[in-house]
Amino acid sequence: MQIAPLATPRAAASAVPQFAADARRDAARPALPDRIDYALLRRPDRALDKPVAFASLAELARAIHRARAGRAIQLLNVALQLRGEPTPRRGVSVWTLADDGARCAYIGWAWLNGGDRHVLQGALFAAQPIATAA
Repeated sequence: MQIAPLATPRAAASAVPQFAADARRDAARPALPDRIDYALLRRPDRALDKPVAFASLAELARAIHRARAGRAIQLLNVALQLRGEPTPRRGVSVWTLADDGARCAYIGWAWLNGGDRHVLQGALFAAQPIATAA
């Protein structure tokens, strides 16, 4: 029979605050229900902000077009750790860009049911508003 080594008092004491810190960190993360396939988290750094859910990828793309208001955008694949989930979810951060190419405003983190920026880019292209001649 093997006996597990005893933990040193220092190691045992350091483990307890770590669990408390993990619980606090998890509570500060946003939540995203499993039944949502497409969503936009406007402020993923705020745990109480609820995601805006969309019935389709096309609806999400149209919402991003409205938020960008004709400005250039940058799409970045970003994994986000959500509350109560063991691994981060892959999504896309969407930023508007200034004329010089610098990031201007954060539109949000888009959840595409596991899709990446190429999926969102295609949907944005398909939903692109058509300019009409005046």
